[in-house]
Amino acid sequence: MPYQRACRAFVDSAIRIRHRGHRLRHPAVVLALAALVTTGAACHKPVVTTPAAPPLPDPAAVAARFETSIREGCYLCFADVLREFRQLPGVTQQADLLQPVVARASLLLLMRARDLGLPPNETSTFAETFASDHAPLVENGTFLLQVVHGLPWNTLGTGEGFVDRDLKEHGFIPQARRNEWRTGLSSMWPGNEIAAYAAVSLGCNDSPGTSSELAKIATAFPTSRSVRYRLATCRRADEGILHGLLVEVPRFFEAEYVLADRDAGSRRYAEAEAKGLDAWHGIPEFTAAAVQLAELEFKGEKPAESLDLASAVTAIVPDHWRAVLDRVKALSQLARHDEAIVAATRMIEAGVWFVGDAYYWRAWNEYQKDSLDQAMDDVQAAKNYETTLRVYLLAGVVRIGQMRWTEARDELLRAKLLDDNACDVRLYLGHVHGHLGAWKDSADEFEQASRCYASLETALNAELAQSSSQNADEWETRRIEKLKKDLDAAIEQEQASVYNAGVMFANGGFKDRAAPFATRAEAFPSYTDRARALLATLGVK
Repeated sequence: MPYQRACRAFVDSAIRIRHRGHRLRHPAVVLALAALVTTGAACHKPVVTTPAAPPLPDPAAVAARFETSIREGCYLCFADVLREFRQLPGVTQQADLLQPVVARASLLLLMRARDLGLPPNETSTFAETFASDHAPLVENGTFLLQVVHGLPWNTLGTGEGFVDRDLKEHGFIPQARRNEWRTGLSSMWPGNEIAAYAAVSLGCNDSPGTSSELAKIATAFPTSRSVRYRLATCRRADEGILHGLLVEVPRFFEAEYVLADRDAGSRRYAEAEAKGLDAWHGIPEFTAAAVQLAELEFKGEKPAESLDLASAVTAIVPDHWRAVLDRVKALSQLARHDEAIVAATRMIEAGVWFVGDAYYWRAWNEYQKDSLDQAMDDVQAAKNYETTLRVYLLAGVVRIGQMRWTEARDELLRAKLLDDNACDVRLYLGHVHGHLGAWKDSADEFEQASRCYASLETALNAELAQSSSQNADEWETRRIEKLKKDLDAAIEQEQASVYNAGVMFANGGFKDRAAPFATRAEAFPSYTDRARALLATLGVK
């Protein structure tokens, strides 16, 4: 500090001399001043020192943190171990104390990734490589890695294209091989958490005869969150255990995913939506959670939200054909017919999964656009994959649009054989028989349609009576509104069927049978005038 103050004083003196206008002509004076200025500049140069290298992480402390994360038992917990390990200096990564711990975390993460159907990502790829290279560091690690590779993927997450490629690469696993694994694991799992997890996963996907062994594993590992989770998701979800895991480890988002499915099955839709969103946002690229949520939103009359979720899945897994189909359905409900047709066409061209659905929905959207010939071609193609009520009904409706009445009748009669209580089929058949001049057949179909819709009204009214708009959440409110719309539509169709039955009986000369329907129709405001005119024709006052 004294040296710096002295330098600053010399510099200040030189500046004052120059500012006073002194003419510094003597070379010695000029050189001296230059030296002062140079010295002053040097005084301001920072002193450069080489920082000391940070101390290397203590492998024992790192290993302790890793063990804590592994004990937490969630997917993100295992992923954190691998993430932190990859950020360590190379010399620390080589520590004998760390590598077995990371190998265990890798095996656990790979099993959980298959349970959840997570598409391969950077973390799982590293886990695969590390486990393959270091499996011998884990007790029975080489054998356990073989079992891990034999565990099934959750196709709701990976999508069908991934499963097809995996099957093509690795082939089917013979049951004899799986039995060998089960036998080997039965002697390993006592005292080995990874072997216990693998035994549960293998047992869940095999015969129910493994229940006794699963009970023994539960008794042997009462505090292992990994094993508890896998047991709780085996065959039927144990909500109590899963809720407990979330209390203990709030980032156990895979538990939210399973609970969301349980809530949806119990019609707790708001809770299912909230848990599904937590799971989707909590675990990167958790496509199974997104597909589950997309289908829940579609069911809940939220097609825009369903479309966003399904589109997010296909952005990650382009050949996730179930998600592509979800997109087609959401686009259809949003009346975005051209986009729906493009997506359905992509499925048809792939020609592997849900092709019948793709033909059906493409035909449906073409019908909405009045592209009747294309719609007919596609609905006929759909019959090569499914012979269902919806296909024959759509075929009949398209034929009606083409005014091909005989073909329409044949399609609708096939639909009627599949479900004699389908109200819409009866209604359309009544119209078709009428156009064909089969008055009695037409009247009979309209009469049956009116009864069918009346029964539907009774059911809808009963469901509405059990619902309450008070304190209803968004999902219940939307459900009630849909029930009301369905009820209004059923009433409208019942009234039309009653009036049309009267007209067709009258056309066929069955005046006695026509009169009661005309009288009933007179009470319907939309049909009062027409019904009175019909009654007058029948000579009924």
